[in-house]
Amino acid sequence: MITKKPENKNNHKMHCCFFESARRAFAHVLRQYQSLTILVPAYIGYSSREGSGVFDPIRETGIKYCFYKMNKDLYIELADLQNQLLENEKGILLLIHYFGFKDPNYSKIKEFAIKMDYVVVEDCAHALYTNLCGGDRGFDYAFFSLHKMLPYSNGGMLLSKYPQKSEIIEYFNLYEYDCYQIAQRRRENYQKLKELIEPLCTPLHINLLRNTIGDAVPQSFPILLPDTKSRDRLYFGLNEAGYGVVSLYHELIPEIDGYYRESHFLSSRILNLPIHQDVSIDELEPMVQNLKQLL
Repeated sequence: MITKKPENKNNHKMHCCFFESARRAFAHVLRQYQSLTILVPAYIGYSSREGSGVFDPIRETGIKYCFYKMNKDLYIELADLQNQLLENEKGILLLIHYFGFKDPNYSKIKEFAIKMDYVVVEDCAHALYTNLCGGDRGFDYAFFSLHKMLPYSNGGMLLSKYPQKSEIIEYFNLYEYDCYQIAQRRRENYQKLKELIEPLCTPLHINLLRNTIGDAVPQSFPILLPDTKSRDRLYFGLNEAGYGVVSLYHELIPEIDGYYRESHFLSSRILNLPIHQDVSIDELEPMVQNLKQLL
């Protein structure tokens, strides 16, 4: 029998609730699984002003954790993660979608983790629009940092397969912004910035961390500089010139020691250029000219 309209209330249902921040949403999830071990990517930043949005909830809840390796392209070392999944047996797998991009092995990793009876948690702090505009929602939990992607002063969101309770009464209505148009602007800005920077890559020894967008909606435009000195020169010089660049994860949490060489290589050279929805196409070329002069 085919009904006149959809009637199954549980078919593809996701539970959505809100928190003061993404880290509070993550801590809420961890408190439900404190007897398990969580596998965490070995690329997590620390700020003296804000702490660590991802690792602070792990410390606060006291949950046991293990790191898995990332390579110099900031992609997951698949063999290392698979070994960790096999060694720990049934735990939590945290996947971080850095700068709005999903790992090339995302589907394979998630399928393997589900077979191992892992709880899959996705950090979508940078991936709100990637998730909204066609992202795979086959996770158990995903948390979002709304104030990083929209002009809010705070706000975290949790999506879950299971009923959850909001920490705050405030409700964030994502439909008050045209998320499709925002996503388009970000993608257009990314493509234009790539076009402007590519000719400078070889002479100035710049590496593009993400050459293609695929189905992602980028949070920023990540580049790698030849060394820390040139990265810092660009960071301070561009900000002084009025271009709001950041250097995400330029300082790693102390738990990620020298064993994870690739992670430290990345953190010492990374710079993130702005491509958000407030940036117009016309502002990108002057920013790149400033970048060229500074290097």
